[in-house]
Amino acid sequence: MNHNKLLKRYGLSTTGKYNDLYHMDGPYITKMACEACHSIGKPNSDGTFGDCAKCHAGHTFSKAQVRKPEICGSCHLGPDHPMKEIHDESIHGTIYANKGSNWGWNAPAGVIIK
Repeated sequence: MNHNKLLKRYGLSTTGKYNDLYHMDGPYITKMACEACHSIGKPNSDGTFGDCAKCHAGHTFSKAQVRKPEICGSCHLGPDHPMKEIHDESIHGTIYANKGSNWGWNAPAGVIIK
């Protein structure tokens, strides 16, 4: 049996550590609740990576949408993923809240937005 099948069979992470959530929730809940997001950056069979549409709206996709932290809060929010709250309370979040509306969110890649 290959390495990935063993990891999946025994609910281990890629680091080989026991995955408590997998064993509490079971494979059906894990597939819906965890893999839906955590598979976003996996390689596709055609050589591309991930699925941008899981986070970013395809019809209104813009650099501004990618760069603003609100998009991250759709998943990274709450007691199990508090990254959005941590960002909002940090110095970066405070500066964003006070000055972010004046930044050039649609500037070309590689240009500092201020």
